[in-house]
Amino acid sequence: MKRAAIAIAAGLACGVSYAGVSGAPAGYGHAGHMPEIDTATVPERATPLTAPKWRDANAALYGERPAADVQGALRFTCKFSHTAWDDPLVKPNIPGGSHGHTFVGNAGVTAHTTADDLRGPGSTCAGGSVNQSAYWMPLMVDTANGAVVKPSGALMYYKCGYGLTSAECLNIKAPPPGFSMIAGNMANTELAGPYEFKCNGNLPSYKTIPDCAAGSTLWMIVAFPQCVAVDPDGYPLRDSADHKSHVTKPSGGKCPATHPYAIPEVTQVFQYKVLEAGEALRWRLSSDQAGAPAGTSAHADYWNGWDQAEFEAAIAACTAGGFNCHTNLLPPLPGTTTWRYLLH
Repeated sequence: MKRAAIAIAAGLACGVSYAGVSGAPAGYGHAGHMPEIDTATVPERATPLTAPKWRDANAALYGERPAADVQGALRFTCKFSHTAWDDPLVKPNIPGGSHGHTFVGNAGVTAHTTADDLRGPGSTCAGGSVNQSAYWMPLMVDTANGAVVKPSGALMYYKCGYGLTSAECLNIKAPPPGFSMIAGNMANTELAGPYEFKCNGNLPSYKTIPDCAAGSTLWMIVAFPQCVAVDPDGYPLRDSADHKSHVTKPSGGKCPATHPYAIPEVTQVFQYKVLEAGEALRWRLSSDQAGAPAGTSAHADYWNGWDQAEFEAAIAACTAGGFNCHTNLLPPLPGTTTWRYLLH
């Protein structure tokens, strides 16, 4: 079994299709994951934008303007980038060593990616190379035929959140370059965790994949902690051994003394179009354990690859500045007054 799993992983790394590959190669410690996946259905890799792309925002024509809001927020759209059985945070330098993931944003992520590699390969997020952050979640799979379900889009929030008071929101800073974290648990089998599912983004929310109607869109949502531990000099830690313990949730309206550095609450939303009645009830995640409710293993990885100067200015103006900056808006460049609307 181990030899077969290694062969499968090697084949995936070389771009060879194997019908019936499990959610993760058993030889790398993921035995028991479901469902089986027909890798011949893996979507083609998307072409990223390798340069910045925007136009001047025009409030008169398009209503593009920030609005005062104590729960300051930025949000940006991203498109599908690629799939891989890789996880450079959990399984670095082991191609094929993870359950399958769907990546959006940074187009160059492989098992060998390091923080230094994030600023260069381009991005499928609005604005192109302005935001080359890497965002990934487990593959969505149709159990009727093992087909990979390609997301129709993704939405990334950087908001004050509801765990901090409005006064504490003023202290929010951008995560440092190369900052990474994981939210959720791939081994989870209970109806609990920092995730939820919605149909068309509307209430109610669910802890397992719901039966969204034909023509609607399933939202898979994972929210990250926003309080970061610091080093002896007061600088925020960029990661931890488990990719989780360096971050935690606010307590009592502020970040605890153990994790005093407040960053935006990052929330990843992957969206999947439901084409026919009952289709979503066939879907499971590549990390779901056999017998567990569909979607209970929902988790997400985040790796900051922003143009850091742009990121810090946007967080200061919007998330910490008391403005809801709406979708794909960036504040003016230094010495200018015109907001910018990011384009794909």
